Amino acid sequence: MRVRESSLFAVLLLATSASAAPATVAPRPVTPTGRTPATVAESALPPAERRALDRALERYLRERPGRAALAVHDRTTGARYAFRERTPFMLASVAKVDILLAFLLGKDGRRLSAYERRLTSRMIRQSDNDCAGELYLTIGGRDGLGRALHRLGVRHTVPGTSWGYTHSRPSDQRRCWSGSPAPEARCPPGAGATPSA
Repeated sequence: MRVRESSLFAVLLLATSASAAPATVAPRPVTPTGRTPATVAESALPPAERRALDRALERYLRERPGRAALAVHDRTTGARYAFRERTPFMLASVAKVDILLAFLLGKDGRRLSAYERRLTSRMIRQSDNDCAGELYLTIGGRDGLGRALHRLGVRHTVPGTSWGYTHSRPSDQRRCWSGSPAPEARCPPGAGATPSA
Protein backbone atom coordinates (compact mmCIF):
# COMPACT_ATOMS: atom_id res chain seq x y z
CA MET A 1 0.00 0.00 0.00
CA ARG A 2 1.38 3.41 -0.86
CA VAL A 3 1.64 6.14 1.76
CA ARG A 4 -0.84 8.38 -0.04
CA GLU A 5 -3.54 5.68 -0.08
CA SER A 6 -4.11 5.53 3.65
CA SER A 7 -7.27 7.33 4.69
CA LEU A 8 -6.22 8.36 8.18
CA PHE A 9 -2.83 9.56 9.24
CA ALA A 10 -1.65 10.32 12.77
CA VAL A 11 1.59 11.22 14.46
CA LEU A 12 1.98 10.63 18.18
CA LEU A 13 5.06 11.81 20.00
CA LEU A 14 5.71 10.53 23.50
CA ALA A 15 8.30 11.13 26.16
CA THR A 16 7.85 8.71 29.03
CA SER A 17 9.90 7.81 32.04
CA ALA A 18 12.16 4.76 31.81
CA SER A 19 10.16 2.95 34.47
CA ALA A 20 6.85 3.19 32.62
CA ALA A 21 5.47 -0.13 31.44
CA PRO A 22 4.55 -0.12 27.75
CA ALA A 23 0.83 0.10 27.09
CA THR A 24 -0.67 -2.74 25.10
CA VAL A 25 -3.28 -1.74 22.57
CA ALA A 26 -4.87 -4.17 20.15
CA PRO A 27 -4.46 -3.01 16.55
CA ARG A 28 -7.62 -1.95 14.79
CA PRO A 29 -8.24 -3.39 11.34
CA VAL A 30 -7.86 -0.92 8.47
CA THR A 31 -9.93 -1.34 5.35
CA PRO A 32 -8.52 0.44 2.28
CA THR A 33 -11.15 2.59 0.62
CA GLY A 34 -9.32 3.23 -2.63
CA ARG A 35 -7.53 6.37 -3.69
CA THR A 36 -8.22 9.54 -1.78
CA PRO A 37 -9.21 12.46 -4.01
CA ALA A 38 -6.25 14.81 -4.43
CA THR A 39 -8.41 17.89 -3.89
CA VAL A 40 -9.87 17.19 -0.44
CA ALA A 41 -9.82 20.49 1.45
CA GLU A 42 -8.20 20.44 4.88
CA SER A 43 -10.15 21.86 7.78
CA ALA A 44 -9.83 21.91 11.54
CA LEU A 45 -12.37 20.01 13.62
CA PRO A 46 -15.33 22.05 14.82
CA PRO A 47 -14.53 23.74 18.18
CA ALA A 48 -16.95 21.56 20.22
CA GLU A 49 -15.42 18.33 18.86
CA ARG A 50 -11.90 19.64 19.43
CA ARG A 51 -12.68 20.57 23.06
CA ALA A 52 -14.26 17.14 23.68
CA LEU A 53 -11.17 15.38 22.31
CA ASP A 54 -8.88 17.65 24.34
CA ARG A 55 -10.76 16.78 27.55
CA ALA A 56 -10.75 13.04 26.78
CA LEU A 57 -7.01 13.01 26.10
CA GLU A 58 -6.25 15.09 29.21
CA ARG A 59 -8.24 12.58 31.33
CA TYR A 60 -6.51 9.63 29.71
CA LEU A 61 -3.01 11.05 30.18
CA ARG A 62 -3.54 12.36 33.71
CA GLU A 63 -2.81 8.95 35.26
CA ARG A 64 0.08 8.10 32.95
CA PRO A 65 3.76 9.08 33.21
CA GLY A 66 5.51 11.25 30.67
CA ARG A 67 4.18 13.67 28.08
CA ALA A 68 2.25 13.18 24.85
CA ALA A 69 1.26 15.25 21.85
CA LEU A 70 -0.75 14.27 18.80
CA ALA A 71 -1.55 15.43 15.26
CA VAL A 72 -4.18 13.68 13.14
CA HIS A 73 -5.24 14.22 9.55
CA ASP A 74 -8.16 12.29 8.07
CA ARG A 75 -7.29 12.17 4.39
CA THR A 76 -10.82 11.22 3.39
CA THR A 77 -12.58 14.20 4.96
CA GLY A 78 -9.62 16.56 5.24
CA ALA A 79 -10.29 17.03 8.98
CA ARG A 80 -7.27 17.92 11.13
CA TYR A 81 -6.78 17.77 14.89
CA ALA A 82 -3.79 18.57 17.08
CA PHE A 83 -3.35 18.05 20.82
CA ARG A 84 -0.63 19.99 22.64
CA GLU A 85 0.54 21.18 19.26
CA ARG A 86 3.09 23.64 20.63
CA THR A 87 4.89 20.95 22.64
CA PRO A 88 8.27 20.15 21.02
CA PHE A 89 9.77 16.69 21.43
CA MET A 90 13.20 15.26 20.75
CA LEU A 91 12.62 12.89 17.84
CA ALA A 92 15.35 10.32 18.50
CA SER A 93 14.76 7.48 15.98
CA VAL A 94 11.65 9.15 14.54
CA ALA A 95 14.12 11.57 12.87
CA LYS A 96 15.09 8.71 10.55
CA VAL A 97 11.87 9.30 8.62
CA ASP A 98 12.83 12.96 8.15
CA ILE A 99 16.32 11.91 7.02
CA LEU A 100 14.82 9.47 4.52
CA LEU A 101 12.49 12.16 3.22
CA ALA A 102 15.36 14.67 2.84
CA PHE A 103 17.47 12.05 1.06
CA LEU A 104 14.68 11.16 -1.38
CA LEU A 105 13.92 14.83 -2.06
CA GLY A 106 17.60 15.32 -2.88
CA LYS A 107 17.44 12.50 -5.42
CA ASP A 108 14.96 14.53 -7.52
CA GLY A 109 13.21 11.38 -8.73
CA ARG A 110 16.41 9.53 -9.68
CA ARG A 111 16.59 5.84 -8.80
CA LEU A 112 18.51 4.79 -5.72
CA SER A 113 21.67 2.79 -6.25
CA ALA A 114 21.83 -0.69 -4.74
CA TYR A 115 23.99 0.71 -1.92
CA GLU A 116 21.54 3.57 -1.25
CA ARG A 117 18.65 1.10 -1.16
CA ARG A 118 20.48 -1.07 1.39
CA LEU A 119 21.42 1.98 3.47
CA THR A 120 17.92 3.50 3.54
CA SER A 121 16.26 0.12 4.04
CA ARG A 122 18.48 -0.74 7.03
CA MET A 123 17.91 2.70 8.55
CA ILE A 124 14.11 2.35 8.39
CA ARG A 125 13.47 -1.38 8.73
CA GLN A 126 16.16 -2.16 11.31
CA SER A 127 16.44 1.31 12.86
CA ASP A 128 20.16 1.24 12.09
CA ASN A 129 21.84 4.25 13.72
CA ASP A 130 25.05 3.96 11.69
CA CYS A 131 23.08 4.11 8.44
CA ALA A 132 21.13 7.09 9.79
CA GLY A 133 24.40 8.84 10.65
CA GLU A 134 25.82 8.23 7.18
CA LEU A 135 22.66 9.46 5.48
CA TYR A 136 22.50 12.50 7.79
CA LEU A 137 25.99 13.47 6.63
CA THR A 138 25.04 12.73 3.01
CA ILE A 139 22.09 15.15 3.11
CA GLY A 140 24.26 17.87 4.66
CA GLY A 141 23.61 17.30 8.36
CA ARG A 142 21.44 19.78 10.23
CA ASP A 143 21.63 22.38 7.42
CA GLY A 144 20.65 19.88 4.74
CA LEU A 145 17.78 18.50 6.81
CA GLY A 146 16.63 22.04 7.59
CA ARG A 147 16.60 22.97 3.88
CA ALA A 148 14.66 19.83 2.92
CA LEU A 149 12.06 20.39 5.64
CA HIS A 150 11.75 24.05 4.67
CA ARG A 151 10.87 22.95 1.11
CA LEU A 152 7.90 21.11 2.61
CA GLY A 153 6.74 24.09 4.67
CA VAL A 154 7.96 22.57 7.95
CA ARG A 155 8.77 25.52 10.19
CA HIS A 156 8.98 24.27 13.79
CA THR A 157 11.48 21.43 13.51
CA VAL A 158 15.02 22.14 14.70
CA PRO A 159 17.59 19.65 13.37
CA GLY A 160 20.24 18.69 15.89
CA THR A 161 24.01 18.53 15.49
CA SER A 162 23.42 14.80 15.76
CA TRP A 163 20.33 13.50 13.94
CA GLY A 164 18.74 11.99 17.08
CA TYR A 165 18.68 15.37 18.82
CA THR A 166 16.28 16.87 16.28
CA HIS A 167 13.28 18.53 17.97
CA SER A 168 9.87 18.80 16.33
CA ARG A 169 6.16 19.30 16.86
CA PRO A 170 3.44 16.79 15.97
CA SER A 171 1.98 18.75 13.04
CA ASP A 172 5.45 19.17 11.52
CA GLN A 173 5.91 15.42 11.62
CA ARG A 174 2.44 14.91 10.12
CA ARG A 175 3.46 17.23 7.32
CA CYS A 176 6.76 15.36 6.83
CA TRP A 177 5.19 11.93 6.81
CA SER A 178 2.30 12.89 4.55
CA GLY A 179 4.57 15.00 2.33
CA SER A 180 6.83 12.15 1.34
CA PRO A 181 7.65 12.00 -2.36
CA ALA A 182 5.88 8.64 -2.84
CA PRO A 183 4.89 7.18 -5.23
CA GLU A 184 7.38 8.89 -7.56
CA ALA A 185 10.38 8.26 -5.29
CA ARG A 186 11.97 4.86 -5.06
CA CYS A 187 11.56 4.15 -1.36
CA PRO A 188 13.25 1.21 0.32
CA PRO A 189 11.06 -1.84 0.93
CA GLY A 190 9.01 -1.34 4.07
CA ALA A 191 9.60 2.42 4.15
CA GLY A 192 6.02 3.31 3.30
CA ALA A 193 5.92 3.33 -0.48
CA THR A 194 5.89 0.65 -3.12
CA PRO A 195 9.32 0.41 -4.77
CA SER A 196 9.50 0.61 -8.54
CA ALA A 197 10.68 -2.41 -10.47
